[in-house]
Amino acid sequence: MNVNFTLKNMPRDPEKNKPSIFAASVLFFIGVTGLFVLPFAMSLISAFFGDFLISELKSMIQSMYYIVFIVLPIFLYAKRDMSACADAMRINPLSVKSALLSTLAALLAVYLTQILTLLWSILIETAIGTPPDTSFIIPTTAKSLAVSIVLIAILPGICEELLFRGAILGAWEEKGSKKAIVISSVWFMLMHGTLTGIPAQLLCGIILGVIVVSTDSLFGGMVFHTVYNASTLILAFVLNRQTQPKAAVSLTMFESIGGVAGILQLVMPAAFFTILLIFTLKAIDNERIRKKGYIFGYPPAETREFTLCEYLAMGAGFAIVFMNYLEDLLVIMGWI
Repeated sequence: MNVNFTLKNMPRDPEKNKPSIFAASVLFFIGVTGLFVLPFAMSLISAFFGDFLISELKSMIQSMYYIVFIVLPIFLYAKRDMSACADAMRINPLSVKSALLSTLAALLAVYLTQILTLLWSILIETAIGTPPDTSFIIPTTAKSLAVSIVLIAILPGICEELLFRGAILGAWEEKGSKKAIVISSVWFMLMHGTLTGIPAQLLCGIILGVIVVSTDSLFGGMVFHTVYNASTLILAFVLNRQTQPKAAVSLTMFESIGGVAGILQLVMPAAFFTILLIFTLKAIDNERIRKKGYIFGYPPAETREFTLCEYLAMGAGFAIVFMNYLEDLLVIMGWI
C-alpha cells in the first residue's frame, strides 16, 4: 500500500513512491511488539538454563530482535521496489565532512542529554517517586565493552535509523519534512517506553531527523546514533573503573547534586553545549545548501484524511507503548 504524491521541492524522481503511513505504522507496531517478546524470551532462557551461558544467549536474542522485528519487516516491505524505497528512505552517500560533523553533534549530545536526564529524573522523583534504574549493564572488561558496543551502539544505530528516520520519517513527509521530524522523534521516544528517558530520546530523535534531512542521507543518522550510544557506553565503562564503591547513603538525587546550587551549576554548561550543538547542526545544514541549494526537506503535500487502516495500525502500536509507560509509572509510584 503506497501513497503517491508529488512535492515541488523533491530533488528525486517524483514518480517514485514514498512508504505509506499505514506501512510505517505496521512496521512500528512490529517493532514495539518485539519489545514484549524479548523479555519473555529472556525469562524462558533464565528458567531453562539458569546462569549457564546466560549472557551469551541474551546477547544472541537481543541481536535477533533487531534482525527479526526491525530489519526483516523493512526488507520485506522494500523488496517490492528496492530502488524506490532506497531513494525514499535516503540511502544516499554521506560526505566525510558531514560524517565528522554528525560525530561532533553526537559527542555534544551525550553531555547535554546526561544533564537533561538528571534534571528530569529529579523532577520525577520530587513529583511522583523514585525512577527505576533503566540504564544498560555497564561492561567491566574490554571484551564485554566490545560486545556491548556491537549490541548497544552499532546494531541499534543502524536498525533503528532504518525504521525511524528511514521508513517512518519518509512516510510522514507527506505532511512536510518538519512535521515528519517531530512525529518520527515522538515515535522514537515512545518505542523506548521509559518516563525517565523522555527528554533525551525526544531531543536525540529531533537531532537525528534534522541531520538526516540536512545531509539527505540516512547514514548521517546512523553515524550520530552509533557514536552517541558508543560514547555513552565508553563513558560509563571508564567512570565505573575509576569510581570506588561507597557506603550506601539515603540521599535523594536533588540532595546528591547539592540542591539548588548544584542545579544552577549544571544549567550554565548545558546552555553552552546547546549553543555548540546548534552551531554544529547549522554547519551540517550549510553543507547541504552549498552542495545542493534546495530548501530544507519537503513542503507538505495536499492534505488528505487518514484511512481506517492507518488509524488501526497507529492505534495498535500506541496501545503497546501505553502499556510500557503505564508499567514504568506504576514502578516509579511503588505500586509494583
